[in-house]
Amino acid sequence: MLFKNLLVYRLSPSFTLDEETLEAALANLPAKPCGSQTASTYGLTAPTRFADEPPLVHACQGFLLVAGQLEERLLPGSVVRDAVAEKVSEIALWHSLSRHDRSPPGRLEAKCLSELFRGLGQSDV
Repeated sequence: MLFKNLLVYRLSPSFTLDEETLEAALANLPAKPCGSQTASTYGLTAPTRFADEPPLVHACQGFLLVAGQLEERLLPGSVVRDAVAEKVSEIALWHSLSRHDRSPPGRLEAKCLSELFRGLGQSDV
């Protein structure tokens, strides 16, 4: 078995948590994909893939193995700036054609659009 990032912790001999108790405690922390408004998520995943529904904790020879998963959604700043500039110009054009009493999008609206585009994947922009 190969590990991408492995952190090993040695716990004191007074640590008496068994596999079932640890699994019950970690059951509410599963790994989830990034949502449309989140930049990253972290959760636990099964360390082994040998069963249909593998457990979150794998016990072997008195050792407990737990695996964490980090998912990040990153977009380059230039992609976000270009997408925001395009959207701001579309909104400004729409406002000029539909209503004359509304000013073009300001800094606050551009910032909201920037945060929105950072939450989307590159294929969605």
